[in-house]
Amino acid sequence: MAHHIGESEITAGRSRFQDRFLENLHAAFKKRRKAISHHGELEFHGSDDDEFEWMTIVFSAPGSPSVVLQLIEGNRANLYVRSTSNRARAKILIRMEGLMMLDNPVRVVETFEWTLTAIRHLDRDRVAVTTSVEDRWRGLTLSVS
Repeated sequence: MAHHIGESEITAGRSRFQDRFLENLHAAFKKRRKAISHHGELEFHGSDDDEFEWMTIVFSAPGSPSVVLQLIEGNRANLYVRSTSNRARAKILIRMEGLMMLDNPVRVVETFEWTLTAIRHLDRDRVAVTTSVEDRWRGLTLSVS
């Protein structure tokens, strides 16, 4: 069952995560939560009694697509950018699934913040912005050759 990670849990520094990847990301987002929240609404949701641990971070701001970052134990992640416009509400504009992330929480938060700025320009040049966002997130993943 999912639970909302409330402001008090974030500010108190408590985390329910046993997974080091999730614990480190929780701490990194905690440090930047106020700065990110100045640009829109930031919500955290996390695992409770599930068989595996996860954390979902949702960012939304008026006039901008929403960003959903799902973080899963074992350094896995999914990223979704969804339209919030009336004519294409909830349409997925960018989908990246099954990312195997490097354990670098500071860069993940920096890239999340960079993504929030980049997606404001999706309506001007969707292909270039999408490519740029995907390249930036792939730079945080493990390469398997």
